[in-house]
Amino acid sequence: MGKKIIIDKQIDLHRVKHNEAKKLVEDYILQKPLPIRIITGHSARMREIVVSTLIEHGFEYESIITLPYITVLK
Repeated sequence: MGKKIIIDKQIDLHRVKHNEAKKLVEDYILQKPLPIRIITGHSARMREIVVSTLIEHGFEYESIITLPYITVLK
């Protein structure tokens, strides 16, 4: 059985404009303890923005395409 991760921090990007998302994600992930859930909805563009931001900052994450969020692990 896998290790269960408890996530109590999250940021919801619904209604956030794509051009504002990167800064919001950076500010949030660089200040909050991990793990964090980033709610993207099913927008492929928003998921791209979040994933590229996480990669840029060297974070490990889990992204399951059928789920409307990305989990930042470490």
